[in-house]
Amino acid sequence: MNKTLAILLLVMCCSFLPVSNIDQLVMAAAESQFPVFLSKVPAGNEGWYGFKADDDLDLFGIGKPFRILMFNNDFFSTPLVEDKNYFMIKNEWLVPVTINGKNRTLLTMNGNPGNYTIAAMGDTTLAQELQEQSAGAGESEEFYLLRIPKLRADFFVTETNNSFSEAHFTPLLNAIVACPSLSNTSKTSFTLSEVEKTIKEALAKAHRK
Repeated sequence: MNKTLAILLLVMCCSFLPVSNIDQLVMAAAESQFPVFLSKVPAGNEGWYGFKADDDLDLFGIGKPFRILMFNNDFFSTPLVEDKNYFMIKNEWLVPVTINGKNRTLLTMNGNPGNYTIAAMGDTTLAQELQEQSAGAGESEEFYLLRIPKLRADFFVTETNNSFSEAHFTPLLNAIVACPSLSNTSKTSFTLSEVEKTIKEALAKAHRK
């Protein structure tokens, strides 16, 4: 079998892998590439990326990835339709780098099975917030980060049944700032329908300003 055909078959097979297996591939790529990526950071500048002076970077760990979700153009340009899928699941992940079990920074990983690569590193604040929000999640739950660039708002998302209609959406601090109605309730997580309506209301309010 020639090399091109072998690679094509690998990509086709991996496209149907369970999400947890994809997570493992992303984590393996991050673990193998991180030392080389870190070596390009000028000595003494590690602190810019969230590492502390006494961190032993040889003892780094790789945490569970957060796959990026975004709403598609229909969500922003048309009225909401119940049970319609507005999600784009991106081939992009934020992967925590840990030291002694604590998130220090996030690697941005892009690509497809067999070709995952580190594109960027940074955002200590988000790394720490995601660790706090995901602390109570179960091992079987898949992690996503729903990003709404128009509002600069993010939601931590967990789901277990391959159905976002049953997922739990937890607003991060920037989402609470962008959508004040989220702070006017004792709830800490929301359904997809609640999030869609909240985002639509916040976008309409922002448009009127």
